[in-house]
Amino acid sequence: ISLDVLRGGSSAGVLAHLNVVRPATLMLVALSVFLSAFVCSSLLFEAQRVIPAANCQPFLALQPIFAAIWSFLLLDEPVPVASLFGGSLMIGGALLAATDRSIGKDRSTDS
Repeated sequence: ISLDVLRGGSSAGVLAHLNVVRPATLMLVALSVFLSAFVCSSLLFEAQRVIPAANCQPFLALQPIFAAIWSFLLLDEPVPVASLFGGSLMIGGALLAATDRSIGKDRSTDS
């Protein structure tokens, strides 16, 4: 227990209100964290065994998008239009970086 909780600070107020959150909601939040962090990282590590790291590394930047997708699907969180636009740009950038044919090519022979 932190010193802030013992003194009755803001953390104590948050802990006092945790009993208001249903256990099912806490489990969905934990599942969302698990799916967006653990599963995404596991897939990334497996992809790095198959293709060059420079081609699959841009997909690590998509982890926040996976978190938003799981939050939308499991917790009914709203997704603003600006987030959809930004997520689309991130996906496009990751695809562009992952399919760059010049990665690993010897640049001295390009003349």
